[in-house]
This record gives sequence, C-alpha cells and structure tokens, in this order.
Amino acid sequence: SGDRCGALCVLPTSADCGRGAGASCRPCPPNTFSSAAALGGCRMCRQCQGRFQYLKNCTLTSDAECTCKEGYSCVGDGCSFCARSCGVGKEIFHMLHFKCLSLSVEGCQACRYGTFNDQPNGSCKNWTM
Repeated sequence: SGDRCGALCVLPTSADCGRGAGASCRPCPPNTFSSAAALGGCRMCRQCQGRFQYLKNCTLTSDAECTCKEGYSCVGDGCSFCARSCGVGKEIFHMLHFKCLSLSVEGCQACRYGTFNDQPNGSCKNWTM
C-alpha cells in the first residue's frame, strides 16, 4: 500500500492512510504545519516579528520563511538573526552588551583609518597592498 496522504498524515487517529493502523489524513490546526520531514505531527509555524518580515507564509505543508526588514541583513542558517546594515565604509559596533539578557545595543561607525568595508553589511577589514 502506498502513501496516499503525503505530509498531512497526522497520528494517531482511526483510519488507515497507508502508513499503518492508526494513521489518518487531517489538516493541521491554524498556525501549524506538517511536512514530509516531520512525520507524525503538526509543528508550530515560525513567527516573523520585530526586525523580521515574512518572505513566505506558513502553509499546511511548509513552515514560514522570514527575511529582515529594510536596514537589516540576515545572519545564520535560515535567517535566524537580523543584524543592522550599516552600509559601505561603516561597521556595526556594540555600545552595550548584556550577555545575561542576550541583549545588545548596537550602532554604526565609520571604518578606522587603514581599514575598509565594501559591502552594505559586515565588518571593516585591513587594507591590502
């Protein structure tokens, strides 16, 4: 027997959907999804808030994808963090950093003499000869 239900096969319920007794096809509740990689249950959709905005909305079979709002750049796998984009010739500096709160106050500063940044984000690098 083949898998007739795809990603929407949620366990456990009464009917058989090709994955054995107790499997049945039913949609996930609102704000959740079930992909083929997440067999056996619905997972909460990612929320794109704060510095994030939606690149792709959550569907019944796939999670939402976030990107950063204007002035910020994605950092990390799957855009897990938004860093301020300072622009060419500048870099981010942390004015205050509270490690215990996972909080930092950041700003932009011009590259020091002898360094450059030719990217809209990133850090200043030493001149090369």
